[in-house]
Amino acid sequence: FNRKGGEGNFIFGRNAGRGRSGCNYGGNNIIMGREGGYMLGNSNQNIFLGRSVAKKICDGATSNIVLGDCAVCESIEGCGFSDNIVIGKHAAAFIGPTQENIFIGCMSASYHFSGRYNIGIGREVMKSPSSSVTGNTGRYNTAVGDRALKCLTSGCMNVAMGRCAGHSLSTGDGNVLLGVCAGATISSGSNNVFLGCLTAHDGTVTGSNNFASGYVALKGLTGGYSNIVIGTFAGCCITTGNNNI
Repeated sequence: FNRKGGEGNFIFGRNAGRGRSGCNYGGNNIIMGREGGYMLGNSNQNIFLGRSVAKKICDGATSNIVLGDCAVCESIEGCGFSDNIVIGKHAAAFIGPTQENIFIGCMSASYHFSGRYNIGIGREVMKSPSSSVTGNTGRYNTAVGDRALKCLTSGCMNVAMGRCAGHSLSTGDGNVLLGVCAGATISSGSNNVFLGCLTAHDGTVTGSNNFASGYVALKGLTGGYSNIVIGTFAGCCITTGNNNI
């Protein structure tokens, strides 16, 4: 295929690291698995392990660790994919110019595009709600748990820990959601703190600056803002109310 240059690469597997005809080849890459790094060009210091892993990564990928069947299998040419750790089947499957992220889990960040500095651990965390990748620009988010922050698009600086915590959050910023299904239906609200199993999990939350601690607290919250509730079922009937304690 008339590839040019490249040194210090270890490549093992059918069509692994095949590259494009006439491309400039990078160096110091480790690639193992059928069609792993299939179109790899001028990319350096990467570790790609698994079937079809990083299959369409071309130029500009640097210092990544990608492990898993079809992880990072689709990408945008010249995307500048660098300094990421991606582990899991179909993890970060569709990727663009993203840097310094950690995604661990099956289908985690499947449609993540250009967000940076995120940590997602768990099945389908930060998956995004559709196959479109152009709006997924979230930064500085941390999600731990099955489907936590699953629908995130452009939200920034959110922390969600627990199964389905912040599941529907898309554009909100600065939320802290701790507990199973905590803030599961929040969509665009910002600067909320929801602590406990099923807090603020039933209404479509667009309100901001709320604090709820306790089982099923603020259950039906929607557009309400600046509320403080503490205790089991506390404020469970508040929907659009404001400034309650």
